[in-house]
Amino acid sequence: MVTPVAKLDELADPDDNDQLEAITAALATWAPGQVADPVQRVRNYLFVPAVIDVFQMPIERFVPLIIFNQLKTAMPKDQLEKILFWIAVHPDEGDTSAVDNLRPLGIDSAPSDMAEVRNRTGVYAVKLLGRLLGKIVQQ
Repeated sequence: MVTPVAKLDELADPDDNDQLEAITAALATWAPGQVADPVQRVRNYLFVPAVIDVFQMPIERFVPLIIFNQLKTAMPKDQLEKILFWIAVHPDEGDTSAVDNLRPLGIDSAPSDMAEVRNRTGVYAVKLLGRLLGKIVQQ
């Protein structure tokens, strides 16, 4: 499955919990998550699950919810709605340098197919927007 998102009651493999906790902790100080432009900031956060999904890492289905929680606490809902919509319909815009700065999150390299990363970023924007608007019911 491309761009998976775990159900709220779904538990990660215990072997993956340390990596998920490390990502969660690192996001608080991750430089691309601190950029001034709010659209680019959200796009940078969405690159995280997109890259993990491209690499098909075992944690891929749990990372979107980590990012979703980060975004919901970092900005007002109405602003986040507009930004997620913008990214969903404009996935090919914005700077991609954050993809090369994932080492603090435990991802050592960037995928070679940036078009696929952008595509998946747009899909994650749609999925998170659906959750934010209540159109995708979280279980």
